[in-house]
Amino acid sequence: MLDIGDIGIHVFSEKETETAKPPPGSFRRSDIAEAYTAFLTDSVHNQNARIIESKLDEILVGKVMDSDITESEISFHDILGLVAKFATDIKGRDWLRLGNNLIGFTVGAKRSYGTLSKFDAERFGTLTELFEEAFEAINVSKVNVGKTRRELSRDFIEKVDQFAARDVDEVTEAFHEATLVD
Repeated sequence: MLDIGDIGIHVFSEKETETAKPPPGSFRRSDIAEAYTAFLTDSVHNQNARIIESKLDEILVGKVMDSDITESEISFHDILGLVAKFATDIKGRDWLRLGNNLIGFTVGAKRSYGTLSKFDAERFGTLTELFEEAFEAINVSKVNVGKTRRELSRDFIEKVDQFAARDVDEVTEAFHEATLVD
């Protein structure tokens, strides 16, 4: 079982929302679980609803084995530490609370952990605004928005050192190139 008690973020389950409203700024347990699966498999494409149930375990285990998770010096606990740090800024928190962004973040942060660790919450919040402004330029009628958001958030976080030095037009262009369909 994943222990997130000492990370500093509030997590709630769907069942808890039956009796009370979740605390402001809290994260859904299901989003954390999906982010953990994405982290383990090194893939943003693990949506259970899209995978045939009888093959789910086999496919996910294969992805975990292929991801070289045991060779990584970065743990999911480390990634959640960044989430907690960045969630102290409302812009970063709101961006990370979106499940597809959180999934992309966990996979991308495996490769940019050192760079991300140097950012404070306010800087990260500013970067999420840059991401959102560029993302708004995508023609949502031509893409699967959830899949595209997961992929672009992964790429943005993975290459955050490069994207942080760009203006919104350059990020928009990079997003456009990444979403071109043959």
